[in-house]
Amino acid sequence: LSALAWSPDGRLLAAASPDMPGVTLWDAASGEPSVVGVGLAAIAMLRWSPCGTYLFGAGVGPRFHVWETSSWTSASWDVPLDAGPVAAAAWAPTTAHTPDPSADVAAGQPQQRRVLLLSFEHATRGGGHLVALHFVDKPPSLNAMLMPVVLQDIAHPGTDHPSGSEPGAGAAEGASRSVISDWAWDPSGERLAVLMAPPHPLAGCLALYATSVDPVVHARLIGFARPPLDVGRSVSQGPPASQGPSRIQGQAGRQGPVRGRVAAHCKFARGALFSVRLGGGESCMYNLPMYYK
Repeated sequence: LSALAWSPDGRLLAAASPDMPGVTLWDAASGEPSVVGVGLAAIAMLRWSPCGTYLFGAGVGPRFHVWETSSWTSASWDVPLDAGPVAAAAWAPTTAHTPDPSADVAAGQPQQRRVLLLSFEHATRGGGHLVALHFVDKPPSLNAMLMPVVLQDIAHPGTDHPSGSEPGAGAAEGASRSVISDWAWDPSGERLAVLMAPPHPLAGCLALYATSVDPVVHARLIGFARPPLDVGRSVSQGPPASQGPSRIQGQAGRQGPVRGRVAAHCKFARGALFSVRLGGGESCMYNLPMYYK
């Protein structure tokens, strides 16, 4: 299997594999499978929307897909030129106190956010490819707009290589490898944690943003969080967090566990709690709480 994802209500398990056509949906109650998306290229990534009304899928090719889950019809989008396949995807959390995804703003209930944030394997000249897919109508509509997103200090405008290094092997001509390893939104949608990857000079650190999605995705850089000193890497004694991020020492920064995954706690009442797994010679994990409530 190349991808597994449970629906938010726990009724369906979506699975994909290079050896299977489309996406298989397993009913948790009956154990019966059904298949959607037959004929599509192999799917390597699956993400359910928090409201359960959409399922995102992407593979190694230049296209990604979204199914609406009432009739399982789908829409497809081509990735930006030279961006490569989707590297990371995250749905914006839904608004609180709105259990009905078709809630009407006029009835006194805010609409749920239906926004999907995407990054791609390659970053092109001028800052890379970060986009948000905004669904403009109520479910089950698949009408959506693909909008560019700017994350401050993720890339350096005017250069292909944020750290001055050469593009990674396999990168498209005129492009370098994306400096985003993974990202996660906190449940309120107010904080976005972005795990930096080589060739960014702060690879292994978390870039933390204050975010909003109305009417479009906007992110304001709060600062950087470096891994604790006991996670198996050497970190320089830089300035305090309030004065800017510390720099990872050159050799340790290149050899340390700088690619990994980040996840947000779903019910952290006092702000946001992010868990980070860094991969390398030895994998390590740490938690980062953010108290702002």
